[in-house]
Amino acid sequence: MVLLAAALARLARHTEAVAVCDEALRMRVPMRDDRARTPSATPTLQEKLFLRRAGCFLALRQYAHAVADYRSAAALNPKSVNAAQGMQHAWTEMKKASIPTEQNAYMILGVAQDASAVEVRRAFHALCRRWHPDKCNHFDGQMRLQAAMHFEEAQGAFEKLRDAEARAAYDDSLLKEVG
Repeated sequence: MVLLAAALARLARHTEAVAVCDEALRMRVPMRDDRARTPSATPTLQEKLFLRRAGCFLALRQYAHAVADYRSAAALNPKSVNAAQGMQHAWTEMKKASIPTEQNAYMILGVAQDASAVEVRRAFHALCRRWHPDKCNHFDGQMRLQAAMHFEEAQGAFEKLRDAEARAAYDDSLLKEVG
């Protein structure tokens, strides 16, 4: 799974790579015996998945998700240089971007404004696979609410970009806000 995610990331198919990492992490990959493993030893599969997914989130400009995954990787291996450097980079990018409180539809879906309709649909489906309430029913109460919020955001964003007419109207509204 890590190799597939790496290949997808190298092909700039970051949304698909995130979905592969999500699936692999949901499988609850058995961890190595922590007593036999020192923090500087070879990274576990789980750590590699978190690092790969965080890198994809960075490429998609979803900095908060990237920071969370780098933190998860650092929790698994506190001496991980990759996790520390990645977290620093993600924080820096998040500050530079000064993420607005209300993200636009393109940011929510993690696609560029010139993305094709197919890319928009794929990004939406990947977010649905990740945040759908039926997939997140094993989460605790707070996490379940966050998942529902992410799912509703994705639905709203997709509605704005679903077809050419709606997308053109949305793009016009974005231009009016800026100008």
